[in-house]
Amino acid sequence: MKTNESCTTGADGGSILFVDDEPNVLSSIRRMLIDESYEQFYAGSGEEALALLRKTPVDVIVSDMRMPVMDGVEFLRRSREIVPDSVRIVLSGQADMGDVLEAINTDGIWRFIAKPWNVDDMRVTMNNALGLYRCSEERRQLLVDLKNKNEELRDLNENLEALVKRRTELINAQNSLLEMIAEGRDISIVLDESVNAIKQIGRIDKAAIRNDADQIYGDLGLNSTELFPCVKSGIILGELALGGNSADNHEIARAFVPIISIALFHDRALKDAPGLLSRIDLMIDELL
Repeated sequence: MKTNESCTTGADGGSILFVDDEPNVLSSIRRMLIDESYEQFYAGSGEEALALLRKTPVDVIVSDMRMPVMDGVEFLRRSREIVPDSVRIVLSGQADMGDVLEAINTDGIWRFIAKPWNVDDMRVTMNNALGLYRCSEERRQLLVDLKNKNEELRDLNENLEALVKRRTELINAQNSLLEMIAEGRDISIVLDESVNAIKQIGRIDKAAIRNDADQIYGDLGLNSTELFPCVKSGIILGELALGGNSADNHEIARAFVPIISIALFHDRALKDAPGLLSRIDLMIDELL
């Protein structure tokens, strides 16, 4: 299996905190690692180290086992509350092996370094610890990214389901209104049903339709409305007034204005039919 090439052992930046109550030990470590590129912090007690961690989280913590007031095991345990992801290493003598093993088993200690240490081994261990932290951090970030992508996918699916449902409702309402027009239902019924469908599907509180005779169907006294003209064959037959979100309004208008225009045009044609027939009869009489 191919591994992430950026996740390698070795130090490339990073930070390490060394904790020991003996100043000469800290001075020895400082001299030994003076040429290393990673940032180094030093503390002479567990209390001092905890205070430093609260201000400056580090990648790796190296602590002596035997210290007064707060020993290494207690310090490392408390440090997990502040920097839970840091790599933890214990410095210990052979006499402390029982405590070291307990710490490894119960407190998430990654490794121990025996006193006196080998200089080369110490350098390699520090580099490997920083590499381990970097790999772990990359994995944690990958898990966060994966979780975010899954949440985005879930939201997308939910939005898609809502969109399909809304489009289905729009199509059903359009078909129902067209059937009413084809059946010759009264225009007031068609327009009232149009307003009801618009408010229900568009989640709009107020909507109204005005015809060219200034008759209004729906809510009166609309505030902050958008007006959409109802036009058929180049004739303005009325307008649709909507209150609510502009983007939603335009979607609803695109779905319903053509049907409302058909209904208004059909009603106007029916009203004009008697007059047109009378004019045709007069023209026939004149010809005869």
